[in-house]
Amino acid sequence: MTNSELTTAAVASEPAVGKASSSNGDGSRDGFEPGGLRVLHVIDRLSLGGTPNLLMRSVKELSRRGVQSQVCVLTSEQQTDDEYRQQVEPIYLGFEGEYRNPWALSQCVRRLRTVIDDVRPDVVHSYLWVSDYVSALANHRRGAAHISHVVDRRDWQASDRLVHRLRRWATRRAFRRAGTRFVAVSQAAKEFACQHMDYAPDNVAVAANGIDCEQFAGRSDRTGSDGPLMLGTAGRLAEEKGHRFLIDAMALLVERGGDVRLKVTGEGPLRDELASLVKRRGLTQHVEFVGWVPDVGEFYQAIDLFVVPSVTAEGLPTTILEAMASGCVVVASDVGGAGEAIRDSVDGHLVPAGDARALSDRIEPLLNDAGSLSRMAASARTRVRDHFTTERMVDVIGETYQTALRAKGTR
Repeated sequence: MTNSELTTAAVASEPAVGKASSSNGDGSRDGFEPGGLRVLHVIDRLSLGGTPNLLMRSVKELSRRGVQSQVCVLTSEQQTDDEYRQQVEPIYLGFEGEYRNPWALSQCVRRLRTVIDDVRPDVVHSYLWVSDYVSALANHRRGAAHISHVVDRRDWQASDRLVHRLRRWATRRAFRRAGTRFVAVSQAAKEFACQHMDYAPDNVAVAANGIDCEQFAGRSDRTGSDGPLMLGTAGRLAEEKGHRFLIDAMALLVERGGDVRLKVTGEGPLRDELASLVKRRGLTQHVEFVGWVPDVGEFYQAIDLFVVPSVTAEGLPTTILEAMASGCVVVASDVGGAGEAIRDSVDGHLVPAGDARALSDRIEPLLNDAGSLSRMAASARTRVRDHFTTERMVDVIGETYQTALRAKGTR
């Protein structure tokens, strides 16, 4: 049976991915051929966000290749978004995230260890730090290989505070005991982890974030279009995302007479504070907060320019790739892996992080330059399709699984 036939059969018989197969009756394990590999994916929660989307894309593509996946969520079902409920049937551990509480943490580890013993995966693949740490502890002395997905660059990993040094020590110790290998979403994420977490470079593969390009239709040519330049940004409304610098840049553009509008999608702890800043800057007619949108593809179709003003934490935001695939020009802070996707002034623009004036200076020339917008948008779409697809990402993930299994002596 071919991979495409396996995919068709799986979709027809199992509308939701998530049930791992049992071992053979004689206790033997299937080979690495399609249908034989079992992977337990572990994540903190399945609320809307870039990392849950990464997990879902990976599971879908792995399933197409015959890999059988089970998703395990540390928290409760109440925190799972409806969009994900339609795709997977997770196992929930009911952990409330109190990793500083030794009793709560040990109970979560115990429950995950039970799941590992029941599912008997070949690979435990974890996403985000709490899941990484819990998975490493639970998988110690188990037969599965452990893969940690490095998705961002967090300040605590480079901090000199004692509590952060202790966290790094405990994490590295757990990873060493579990024989953990790593997959990073960008070269920048890999280098940061190797520098601050002391991961061996040979133990970290780069599986550049990838998307399903066909989900994002390209916009028509903007040449000759009238009306304001429509800007958009998407993401959690939190300090590291840098929304305040984008609002300051909008104020500068409006002061210079620019005909420009901004749509902000997402929710987060800074929602009220950012709304107040918009009001103080006199931008209520220019900036709209739209919350989480049901169809992000439609959101990209409604804007001309996508702005990512992040100041830290990013590995390689998938929103950059989605916007590029949709035919939007992207202006992004030059942090994390943004520069690995965007060639400055070719596919979009890169600006220093936390610099509102630099951001406005990059956007202003595009207000009346539809030709440059169309040229960069076309280049961006080609670049994503050539280098940042889910298929290419899962190629590296699959190779890492095989490397980890060979190191465990099980393949």
